[in-house]
Amino acid sequence: MLGTRSHAFPRLNERIRLSKFHQLQAAVLLTLWLGYFIWIGNTDLIKAALWVAAATLPACILHGLRWDYLARVYWNVASALAVLKITFSYGGDATPEVFFFFLIGFPFLLFSLSEERKTLISIVAFQTAIGFFALSMDFFGFQKGVPTPPLTEEQARTIEWGIRITVASLLLIQMMYSSFLNSRAHAQAKAALREANSAARTKGEFLANMSHEIRTPMNGVIGMIEILETMDLSPQQERPVTTIRNSAFALLRILDDILDASKIDAGKLNVEKTKVEIRPLLEGVSQTMQTMADEKGGELRLLIDRKLPEWVMADSGRLRQVLLNLLSNSIKYSAKNLTGHKGTVVLKARNHRDKLLVITVKDNGIGMSDEVKENLFEPFMQGEQSSRRRVGGTGLGLVISKNLIHLMGGDIRIESEEGEGTKAVITLPLEPADGPSRLPDLTGLQVVCFGVKDELIREGMEHILGAGGVQNEFIDDMEYAERQAPDRMNRAVIIFPPMDATKRDPLQKRFEELFPGASFIHCSPVRSDRLGLIAPNTYRIQIFPMITSELYHALAELSGRVARASETAEHDTAGTGPDHVPGDHRILVVEDNEINKAVLSKQLEILGYPHELASDGMEGFAKWQMGDFSLVLTDCHMPRMDGFEMLAAIRTEERQADRQRLPVIAITANALQGEAAKCIAAGMDGYLAKPVELKALESQILALLNNRQELPIAS
Repeated sequence: MLGTRSHAFPRLNERIRLSKFHQLQAAVLLTLWLGYFIWIGNTDLIKAALWVAAATLPACILHGLRWDYLARVYWNVASALAVLKITFSYGGDATPEVFFFFLIGFPFLLFSLSEERKTLISIVAFQTAIGFFALSMDFFGFQKGVPTPPLTEEQARTIEWGIRITVASLLLIQMMYSSFLNSRAHAQAKAALREANSAARTKGEFLANMSHEIRTPMNGVIGMIEILETMDLSPQQERPVTTIRNSAFALLRILDDILDASKIDAGKLNVEKTKVEIRPLLEGVSQTMQTMADEKGGELRLLIDRKLPEWVMADSGRLRQVLLNLLSNSIKYSAKNLTGHKGTVVLKARNHRDKLLVITVKDNGIGMSDEVKENLFEPFMQGEQSSRRRVGGTGLGLVISKNLIHLMGGDIRIESEEGEGTKAVITLPLEPADGPSRLPDLTGLQVVCFGVKDELIREGMEHILGAGGVQNEFIDDMEYAERQAPDRMNRAVIIFPPMDATKRDPLQKRFEELFPGASFIHCSPVRSDRLGLIAPNTYRIQIFPMITSELYHALAELSGRVARASETAEHDTAGTGPDHVPGDHRILVVEDNEINKAVLSKQLEILGYPHELASDGMEGFAKWQMGDFSLVLTDCHMPRMDGFEMLAAIRTEERQADRQRLPVIAITANALQGEAAKCIAAGMDGYLAKPVELKALESQILALLNNRQELPIAS
């Protein structure tokens, strides 16, 4: 405590240097005054100077011993007492005002408010009390010391002038020194800003490289997993392969969170609104999280307001990212192993007065304490303390989600009670857009929901069926069903909620006896059940969540409003025909990583495309010149000649030979925003980020080959 504390608190270094400077300044001025008093031979003034020296010189010695804290405390206290002593002993001619105004400001210069608050307040209080007393002695009639021997007129004028010059000098030197400190602090701040900008650039480059380096091997992992999934795996093999796949994509989501957090720091996180079909987006998010909900012993419900427009203006990718983050949190924190009961997570979207899109994610999980809620949107914060954390994650999901929602012009709030669950509410401006409805027309269809006890399922059925103009009725017992009009029931589709087959099958048999023309839908939470048409009059769909498009398709097929799948299979020629026979199209793969080369080769083999492999752009260009290829898949970053340079060489030769443009798809591990636009601007026709999924690869290849005739001549 007596020594310096600048090692613990670096900001005190400035205070200590300032204290040493002021004491040196005081010592120089004191020496000059003492010399003058000795020259005029006034012993009383010499004593007064020595009293001031008794406050200054020990403080200098303490600083020399590195007892900086004690030196500053001693000097402030002793200086005030010295002036008080002079006031008492010097008599009625003492004028302490100029000194006390100077002294009272000293503590603020020499002590840190943030690190020495108690000391600063104590010394300010002490000096203020001493100063008030000394300045009020004449007013209250206190007897000051005996009068000193009179000074000559010249000495009195000299001392009065000297006091004014001393105070002016003190203030001027202090201002100059403070200006010097401010100038140095400004220079240090500019240097720190330059270092911070440099560090930010370095961090951005590091994250870009990290994204590339992680995605390259992950492409091999996920690609090989997809290849495994196309093989005849036993049930014992399917589960570990699925677990590996989910774990790989979980790792990629963590990487994306880190990259987005970097963009938040740099102020480069942005959104881009396009026309989006909102129902498939919500259904796709629910289906993505379905496996996690099953693994955590919970149920995922989806409710979509019938008044919600089919198409809206939004950033589908960013909105999907936010919903995946929120659903992931809700599923994890309502897991059965945390709560002791079955978790329920409800994703609900509704139209609020045709002005707002309101999306709610609600769970019955462990909830949050007030302390956690206060810090919820801070980076790297999670719903539990690290010492007892039972749920993993980066702690970035909510921070990123909040920033994205704000960029989309909306708001997000979290309501939660510890032990009661959590509700996240997103509000976004509702901007309807024109677009066709992809749902079949079910207007006037008769539907009976039988034995639905679950209130959430009933609410969901009302939302889903009501939106399609379906005439829906809930019947809870067989006796009431037997009294229904046969004509209406024979045209009805009867929906059974999740129930054991030993209970459902006898009920269906009884309905078939009463109403032979009725059709049936089974709602099944068992993921291994065969879905679709399982009998001429029976269709099975999955639930938790129930997907509107699946239910509508089942209703339309059973009611004859669309052709059955078995009747259209022979006409389903999407992706086939003269221009779509994979064997007719040779593909050139240009990739320097051997693992990724093997993955792409195997994927193309599964899809049926003959292909050749090249290890860099130079070899790829040479093979393109010698071969007849329908399409090129190329990595962007390779030795000798990269993908961009190879593409430029191909386009140049196409122009010179007046050849048709060759479709080129960029495949790169650089998934940072702007990379796709960079590839397209360079002349690529498509873009895939690693890891490349089989379906995405097939879709891009088909799209480009189907439209090859429409591609312009290279120019």
